[in-house]
Amino acid sequence: MFYLPLLVAIIHVGVALPFVQRLLRVFGLTNWYFFLNVSLITLAILALVYVLVYKLTRNIYYRVVSE
Repeated sequence: MFYLPLLVAIIHVGVALPFVQRLLRVFGLTNWYFFLNVSLITLAILALVYVLVYKLTRNIYYRVVSE
């Protein structure tokens, strides 16, 4: 259940990629691998931030509950 929002975000990016690729082609940007790499790096950063916020929230919750 924890990873559900992250999974939905990944699915949204996956569905949007072909449309964004077409839009970039209109502007003359045809380097698909660069765009894919940037998208994957962005998803990795999103996942890292998501896990860090979870751990921070979990630690604060345990501290409050244990008092």
